[in-house]
Amino acid sequence: MAEGRPEAVHRQAHKRPVRGSTASAGFDPGKILGQVALVREHGDALEADLQRYYHLPLSALGTRRLTWRKFGNLVMHLPSDSATVHAMNEGRPLPHLEHRLLAAAIEQLMAANWQLGGGKGRRPQPIRLPGDPDDRKSKMGRGRPIAEARRILDNWSSIVKPTGGDKRVR
Repeated sequence: MAEGRPEAVHRQAHKRPVRGSTASAGFDPGKILGQVALVREHGDALEADLQRYYHLPLSALGTRRLTWRKFGNLVMHLPSDSATVHAMNEGRPLPHLEHRLLAAAIEQLMAANWQLGGGKGRRPQPIRLPGDPDDRKSKMGRGRPIAEARRILDNWSSIVKPTGGDKRVR
């Protein structure tokens, strides 16, 4: 999906092809067709946001009161807590700048307290905010078939050599 920034979520709306259009065959649908697709897919959220933030009904779209150009600009600049951004981000909220700054301040305080304590205990972990990439998936190893895992475990003693020789406690 998006990089976790509202602008990227909004920009993505203009790139979605309308079903049955030439865009689904690999052509650029154009700005208005992208907006039509956005209205079809997220019309309820758009209607709520247009009314909440701009006091405009979605039914005014295509008139002098709400031209397609104005509609595109308004949608492009919806705040990150808008219903449309939530809907386009699969229901997950995007953090505000204030949330990121507060998380950074808390992380600095945790690191300072950890250092003042002599570095004892677990090192403080960064605060994960909605929309942040999930790095935990990349740290997992690859899965192995059961037969391969059994073969490795059966030969474990020949793969791992004990260290310490005769000095080991028996």
